[in-house]
Amino acid sequence: MGPTPAGGLIQDAAGNLYGTTVYGGIPGSCSNFGCGTVFEYDARGSYHVLYAFPASGESGLYPYDALHLDADGNLYGTAREGGYLQCLPYQGYYVSCGVIFKLDKAGNETVLYVFKGAGNGDGAFPYCALIADPQGNFYGTTYQGGFNGGCGNGWGCGTVFEYDTSGVVHVLYEFPTTGENGILPEATLLRDAAGNLYGTADFGGINNSGTVFKLTPW
Repeated sequence: MGPTPAGGLIQDAAGNLYGTTVYGGIPGSCSNFGCGTVFEYDARGSYHVLYAFPASGESGLYPYDALHLDADGNLYGTAREGGYLQCLPYQGYYVSCGVIFKLDKAGNETVLYVFKGAGNGDGAFPYCALIADPQGNFYGTTYQGGFNGGCGNGWGCGTVFEYDTSGVVHVLYEFPTTGENGILPEATLLRDAAGNLYGTADFGGINNSGTVFKLTPW
């Protein structure tokens, strides 16, 4: 089992619930807190750990938000850190910047994308759940990253991204260092029928109190 279920739950047609925990899983990993789990709470009231993220970090670390369930029963999500790339310096060592992952019905995890961080054209630290369009493309935010650096530690002010059906990430918007449109987006997006994306940024805007933003189709 795992502590700190920070994200929401999703439900399948049979009434089973699925979610993530930020910590927990493999004892002794990730400073003894565990590196996070994906779990099922089934319709009979039983709890099952479907996947525990290993301490190696290559599969991702610390999943923060809800999952996406496709028609075949596969689960998709983001992990805040982890991946095989070490992309940002922190207190003398490098941290990895997070992943998009897939978990199949048998509990096998696949890393679909590894974020590269600031200055590399994509994001760092995805806290959000993924949302999908009718074509199967996913959309999300990263808390930091982008091209320009900035936001205190030079790690970037955050991005809105698309992960398309061919496995490519496109940065749809990079939050500027001026902060007027918001900085450091953390929450999951909402997509309307016209393809507009709506979200929130933790900081920026008037009085640096955060923003609600809309991103129109590109």
